Amino acid sequence: MFKSLSRNVYYSGSPREWDAMLSPDMTNDCWVDGLATIICENENAETTAQGTISSEISWVLYNDGILEINGSGTMPDWTAENRPDWDAYKNVVSNVIVSGNITTVGDYAFYEYRNLKTLIIPKTVVEIGDYAAYGCNKLILLGTPRESALSKIGAYAFCNCESLRSCCSGVENLEVIGESAFFDCFALEFVNLRGVNSLGRKSFCNAKIKTMELNGEIDAIPEATFFACELTNLTLPYGVMRIGEWAFSSCDDLLSVAIPVTVVSIGHNAFNPNVPDVYYSGSEELWTFVDSVTDNQMSFVLRQSSIHFNATILSSGDCNEQVSYSLDSNGTLLIQGEGACPDYDPRWYGTQTPWHSYSQDIKCVVISDGIESLGRNMFYNCVNLESLIIYDSEEYSNLDWYDFGEQSNLHDIFIVGNEGTFVYSEWESNPIPNVSYHFLSHY
Repeated sequence: MFKSLSRNVYYSGSPREWDAMLSPDMTNDCWVDGLATIICENENAETTAQGTISSEISWVLYNDGILEINGSGTMPDWTAENRPDWDAYKNVVSNVIVSGNITTVGDYAFYEYRNLKTLIIPKTVVEIGDYAAYGCNKLILLGTPRESALSKIGAYAFCNCESLRSCCSGVENLEVIGESAFFDCFALEFVNLRGVNSLGRKSFCNAKIKTMELNGEIDAIPEATFFACELTNLTLPYGVMRIGEWAFSSCDDLLSVAIPVTVVSIGHNAFNPNVPDVYYSGSEELWTFVDSVTDNQMSFVLRQSSIHFNATILSSGDCNEQVSYSLDSNGTLLIQGEGACPDYDPRWYGTQTPWHSYSQDIKCVVISDGIESLGRNMFYNCVNLESLIIYDSEEYSNLDWYDFGEQSNLHDIFIVGNEGTFVYSEWESNPIPNVSYHFLSHY
């Protein structure tokens, strides 16, 4: 952070760079009293080279090392072999200012610019391409405006930017971070992940991330995503289904992990085995069931941890000779067994569901892979049901959608199986508005 009440402020860059850094739209930690005199060291920079990269985008390089790119529309993409014209001066470029209405930073635009220290982009940029600033080991700052439209950071975009400390603090629209985007960013402590719904494998491997807030739209934490980060406490959002191999391994400062009931797969060495405390949002019975489906992989990965269950069993018993149920205090109903579930009639005592007195407390239903069909009126009056988790198998391919048509709050269906073989034609004939399907192809 930089603050000054001085009458004179000396800045080593140019007036153009200062103006870009202190733009009202930029998210930065600098503040200077309006009465101060700004004295820029490079007051009268001269043009070193200039050119165009498209009919609407031009560039100018000044002798103070500032590369200005101005215009509108998309920047071209390049490769490691096919380079932009300004690449001839890559060793002298220290600061890049992208301005105007440019919407993308092209692939390989500043690939291995070893002396680049700052990259400032306008709010119109929606995507930073693959390898855009790969290997810029002196890059300290990615300047992003408030209300930035940035939604995607490509694969390897900032890989090996070992001096980068923070990124996208004011960006609320970021949705996709590509594979190894911040791999080996050893100084990186913070990235705004609140809106992100897709993370690439190894995207923050070996970074210094200490805290983060993940969005509920993420359904998987891929392989080695946060390997060797400095997280101390981790809360995974409801909706995460899979935690990949090595995802949080070597996070040696990690003291606690909160795991939602939607998690159905924890990969090999996803965590250090000695994470002190693991908080599971479901019951011990649900944990045991999910663990058994994954051949005890979950309990093996966390074999030295203390598992705390945030729910107790309210009701349990048999639906018939082959199917049983349990309902926990968090509103998760687990139905497991083999074959078909019975039909129920809510109008008559003795033919109601065994959980009928808790119907409005049910928020999530988990169906094991041996269940072939659901009975009529099983979820009658379950008006607060929000999600359905189905463990699919090749033994059956369809479930009766009859009861769910009236459940207006149902918005997520998690299917542990193959999207190509799972058939829900009967469901499509009686669709529910705003329901999202999430598939996990294997455990």
